[in-house]
Amino acid sequence: MLKPAHRISASIAYGGKVAFVLLIIFLAPLFIYSDTFSYPFQFDDQWTIEQNRDIRDISDIPAIWSTNPARFLTFFSLAVNYRLGGLDVYGYHVFNFAIHFINGLLVYWLSASLVMAGRRTGIPGLGLPESRAGIYSLFPLFVALIFAVHPIQTQAVTYIWQRTTSLAAMFYILSMILYIKSSLAYQSRDDGSLTLSNRYLTGSVIIAIAAMFTKQNCVTLPVAILLIEYFFICGSFRALREKAYRLSVFLPVMMIIPALTALDKNSELNHIGARGGNILSSYEYLLTQFDVVVMYLRLMMAPVGQCIDHDITVARSFADSAGSFAILISLLGFSVWLFNRNRMASFGIIFMFLALSVESSFFPLEDLSFEHRMYLPSVGLFISFAALLFAFFGKKAGYGSCKTLLAILLIISIPLAVIAKNRNYVSKSQKALWLDVVEKSPGKTRGHLNLGVFYISHGQIDKAEEQFKQAVEIDNESSYAHYHLGLVEEKRGDLNKALERYRKATRLDPFFAMAHYAAGKVYLQKKMYRPAGPYFVMAINLQPDYAEAYLKLGAVLVYSGRLDDAIRIYKNLLDLNLRNKEANYNLGSVYRAKGDEDKAQYYFAKSGWSGPESGR
Repeated sequence: MLKPAHRISASIAYGGKVAFVLLIIFLAPLFIYSDTFSYPFQFDDQWTIEQNRDIRDISDIPAIWSTNPARFLTFFSLAVNYRLGGLDVYGYHVFNFAIHFINGLLVYWLSASLVMAGRRTGIPGLGLPESRAGIYSLFPLFVALIFAVHPIQTQAVTYIWQRTTSLAAMFYILSMILYIKSSLAYQSRDDGSLTLSNRYLTGSVIIAIAAMFTKQNCVTLPVAILLIEYFFICGSFRALREKAYRLSVFLPVMMIIPALTALDKNSELNHIGARGGNILSSYEYLLTQFDVVVMYLRLMMAPVGQCIDHDITVARSFADSAGSFAILISLLGFSVWLFNRNRMASFGIIFMFLALSVESSFFPLEDLSFEHRMYLPSVGLFISFAALLFAFFGKKAGYGSCKTLLAILLIISIPLAVIAKNRNYVSKSQKALWLDVVEKSPGKTRGHLNLGVFYISHGQIDKAEEQFKQAVEIDNESSYAHYHLGLVEEKRGDLNKALERYRKATRLDPFFAMAHYAAGKVYLQKKMYRPAGPYFVMAINLQPDYAEAYLKLGAVLVYSGRLDDAIRIYKNLLDLNLRNKEANYNLGSVYRAKGDEDKAQYYFAKSGWSGPESGR
């Protein structure tokens, strides 16, 4: 049976609209990020990817899980990348870009779903008359395109490890969308709609569970779903109570992250515990976050002065951040005032605060700010901004308001895209990235330290020393600064000065495994075996997979004549890594020294190296 002509035309028009949206949301970010696909690993990419043995085998789920259960899916995605391309950065960047593209589409879908929910339930999301269909259809594109091109997103896309932020946002937004569809289907109450509603609800819960194993800020997702139900579907607390049993299915999901924390499966908390001396009190952190959030808002409005490591002044009293607090409380009050006037704008502001609440509240983190923390909260801010803009221009009659809004979209999005593309250039090399940080945050040690590491790895010892000394001047208690100055002295051949720096680093930070290893190595070079051993033991206790520490400790034991203890240490290393050639070869050498030629030949063969002939 042939379809009516008007249905065919409508279907073609809808397909064309979908294709247009896909094309715009794909091409705009591609313009921004295509140059970044060859950019090197940066910052935490080194320990999460380059040095992370746990992601080397995608089938070794326990190893991937052990890295950080609270971010299992993020590490699993890195294992997928490693399986497909090893340490070739191209695949990692393409994966990040794909997530951002998908998120652009999901933001479009979420915005459209919120509009549809308000229109279906009679709750005026944008506060515009139903006759303005063109305005309603333009709104999702407006929000999604600004989200896709805004420079604040560059850190979550170009910085490979921060896919943990964008991946979490993907699950978070998709779960909200599926819940909206479930709740709207439930409103119909017929058998077919209820079945469909339950399927959508099941999908929303499953995706929410995935979010909980991606990044800890997803713990707020059930609250976001509750807000959506109240703002756009129920519209009142009385009606909300009728949905309580459906909403209650998210309570166990919400408890996943607290449960992981209680079971000591939250690596970030362990890190914070080990680095407790660098963590502010909850009160100081909260006060400081008032200034941080205002800084985020400034970067959203005028993305100038972006930096991967902002230098934030700590607020020690309420007076230090009272101005920022006044701005934020006024914004929150504005959202309450908007509730009955522009529900969409009200929701967007409150969602922004909710999505920021884990990382910018009273729970202290070592790093006071990162721009990637605005990736998910920015969705709320863009929704609110667009809702206010559409409410203002959408009241005009005729097609002129649509053309005006399209013009505004172009005026905003094109400069943002250019700024974002230019911002990405600082990530083209480690030197460029950390020079940018040193220029913008000269009072922080991390920029100087990382720039110094770049210089020392390229043989520019004098330049490296200059950066490390600046770091010490800023913070004489920086264990990393003293450790790296020790590396400089060691490369210059002054073992005594190097040892002095390494030992100071271990005193400043007893949990600094590399500093313990470095001190032990210098003692070993000086043939001082008795003091060398405890440093290697400490390094192994702090980092149980520290292969180099096992090998050096084995050498200390051999030189001290403790051959049986050396055998035990080398076998401990082989329990961690059976294919460690040096451990196998050293075991062969120790067994030969003990006169056990059969075992010596066995381990020499396993090492893949030929041992010296017996008796020589």
